[in-house]
Parts: sequence; structure tokens; C-alpha cells
Amino acid sequence: REPAVDRVVDEFVINLNQTNSDSDFLETEDEDSEGEESSRILGVESVGDSIVYENHSDKTFASIDNLVKAVKKIQLTRTILETCNKNKLIASNTRLKALKHKDESDNHELRENTEALNKREALIYQHVQRR
Repeated sequence: REPAVDRVVDEFVINLNQTNSDSDFLETEDEDSEGEESSRILGVESVGDSIVYENHSDKTFASIDNLVKAVKKIQLTRTILETCNKNKLIASNTRLKALKHKDESDNHELRENTEALNKREALIYQHVQRR
């Protein structure tokens, strides 16, 4: 997972632990095989894109659902930003190619003008030498 997503998940877990008592997450079984009462912590099982919740309170349901929505929004935002960055890169490369082409064109024109000036200078020099 991305660090930003990890932070959101960590904050969610901290908030969840502060707003819900442990009794919301514990299920007391009658007796285990040795005759002692035991408790188990109920978890969240991920099944593909959907999440299966086991006996959580409605408040926890809503909190987990909000977390899932927040994570999806973060993923969508990241996808949008990546697309924008790719588009900016493509636009920058296009501008760079256009500038390079213009630079090459300007260099070619400068060379032609320099050659023409050199020829004129040579003709003037020859004309002066004849006199």
C-alpha cells in the first residue's frame, strides 16, 4: 500500500479504537474444549473488492464503509494526478520538440545568411582589389 493510504488506515484504526469499546469487537463463546470461557476478536475479511464484516456495530459498519470510500477517493485522486502529470509531460515534450525544430530552422537560416554575407564580402573585396 501507499504511505498515504497507510496513514489513513492507521488514523481510522486509532479513531475506531477511541470511539468503540472493546466489547463491540469481542464475541464471548460459551465454553471452549477445556471448559473455560474464551473470547475471540472478530475481524474484517476482504473478498475481492467487497468487504465482509462480522458482527460489528452499525457505527463500525459506517466507519469502515467511510474508510473504504476514502481509500477509493484517494486512489481515484492518485490516478487523476498521474494522468495529469502524463499529459503535462506529453505537452512539455511536444513544446520541446517544436522549440528544437524552430532552433534547427533558425540555425539553418543563420547559416544561409552567413554564407550570403561571406559571398558579398568576397565580391566587394574583389571589386576593391581590381581598382
